[in-house]
Amino acid sequence: MNNTTLNPCTFRRIADQLHADVELPSIDADNVSCLRSAIVDRLNVPGYECNHLFVDFTMVEHAGSRCLSLCLELHNIMKVRAGSMTITGLNRHVAWLFESMHLQKVLNVA
Repeated sequence: MNNTTLNPCTFRRIADQLHADVELPSIDADNVSCLRSAIVDRLNVPGYECNHLFVDFTMVEHAGSRCLSLCLELHNIMKVRAGSMTITGLNRHVAWLFESMHLQKVLNVA
């Protein structure tokens, strides 16, 4: 399967919130930059204020250190914008990854 042909995520805007539903089964070195670009590009749409970013990982079956780096980077982007970010939809494997690195202490994981 060629990950570059997949749409990395779908987006919804609700008031000043951006909801990014990740559509990839795995977040790895091959697709993390595409996912990052898609989310950051949507955050930077002129005329739309985004004070809160929701990233939904319900469709993600596997993730590694690149996913953690992406989440930290998005968290920092939102922090610079005086906004916040919430991560949702983690399966047991991905939740374990976040917990083993103690990221739930830094990131808002629901």
